[in-house]
Amino acid sequence: MKRYQQNQCAKLKEHFREHPYYKLCKTVFNVFQEVCPTIVLTPEQLFVDASLTLDSIIQTGDIYAEQCQSLWTEKYNQYREQDGTAADKDDTMTEVAMLFYMVMFGMTAINHSHYRSTLLRTLHDSICKFYGIKQCLDIEQKLREPVNLHTDEMMFWMAVYILSTHSLTKEFDTLNDEEPKRETGTERKAHIAKVTKFTDFIINNAETDKVISIIKQNIIPNSPKPSALVIIGGIETGKIRQDVTAPSIEKEFGVKSNSIKPYFTKYKGYKKGQNNYYSEDELKPYKNLFCEK
Repeated sequence: MKRYQQNQCAKLKEHFREHPYYKLCKTVFNVFQEVCPTIVLTPEQLFVDASLTLDSIIQTGDIYAEQCQSLWTEKYNQYREQDGTAADKDDTMTEVAMLFYMVMFGMTAINHSHYRSTLLRTLHDSICKFYGIKQCLDIEQKLREPVNLHTDEMMFWMAVYILSTHSLTKEFDTLNDEEPKRETGTERKAHIAKVTKFTDFIINNAETDKVISIIKQNIIPNSPKPSALVIIGGIETGKIRQDVTAPSIEKEFGVKSNSIKPYFTKYKGYKKGQNNYYSEDELKPYKNLFCEK
């Protein structure tokens, strides 16, 4: 697998900017970069590699921890080939260590003893063996405080993710697809119909009926801002994907697309810190709609 080019990294960064695992990844990367400024791996590549590895372990279960036992050697050889002459062996060792901590932090968020004990211990034994116990202790001390800031968000995300049919692996595949061929009129209409289906943006398929019911009970078709805030409440609580489209909302709930869209544009700017259009007090009652009673 080749490393991502600059334009691909930019695309990943924009797409996953607010994703809990990506935000954790940037934090871990920054800590490691202070220790080893010469690492070649980018935060985006680290995020992809960690996500693919975590998905693979979750999907197989790695019952006998065989995948975790061989992971260091596999990733070290892969990274050495990718780094080439751009990094020395110590840099590559640091990159693999960084990947291991990302995978371990992901496992820590899974509420299951097999992941949080057997597999976590297997990975930690490997990293201590190859990266060195002293280096592990040093980096773990540096990681502890900044990583702890992500704990609640990671636990919430993983509780939904582990039970859903959605996977980051599939999302990467979709994002990396080549530009589509020129569509016929019929194909284009079918494509538009598919991407504007609101239920496609609900994260956990098992919660589809519940999420739709909550929205229908609270949305006001002739009042675009309150209607937008209902959907945003679902986004904030991890029920609805952040890339939900205004046309899909209109099709499902009857709120005019052109009236509701400006509020989502402002919300995206708010999440990036570009404006203070929304306050936590304003969002809280809409977030509470989706919280378990």
